[in-house]
Amino acid sequence: MESSDNQNKKCSLCNETKDISCFPLRADFKFLKRRNDCKTCINTRTRNKWKELRKEIFDYYGWECVCCGETIKEFLSLDHINNDGYLDKNPNGDKKSGKELYLLVKKQNFPDKYQTLCMNCNWGKKVNNGICPHKRYGK
Repeated sequence: MESSDNQNKKCSLCNETKDISCFPLRADFKFLKRRNDCKTCINTRTRNKWKELRKEIFDYYGWECVCCGETIKEFLSLDHINNDGYLDKNPNGDKKSGKELYLLVKKQNFPDKYQTLCMNCNWGKKVNNGICPHKRYGK
């Protein structure tokens, strides 16, 4: 394994020379090797990837809550129309949500079983047996 004593490496993305500790280790076959991209660039690329995926999801399903009309993007979420989210599970048995759910939806080619809800409507639907309080109380 490489030592971090005064060793530097140039990032293949930002072209900055940084301490070797800024480059995560990756397992390649029988030995460990440093990545060519620094942690900062890897994190930035990953964040951008998820932002693009979220945009793609909501470009398809809409940027407005179908229940209350909320349009502030930070409040919007993807909802299972038929309350069957328990069917979308990880290999370890946990319910898929967030990024994992977005990847599944894209892989399934944007099925009609999802809709856009704001977090309030989505949570309200969860705690009120599948009916948003807006609909239950007629508001």
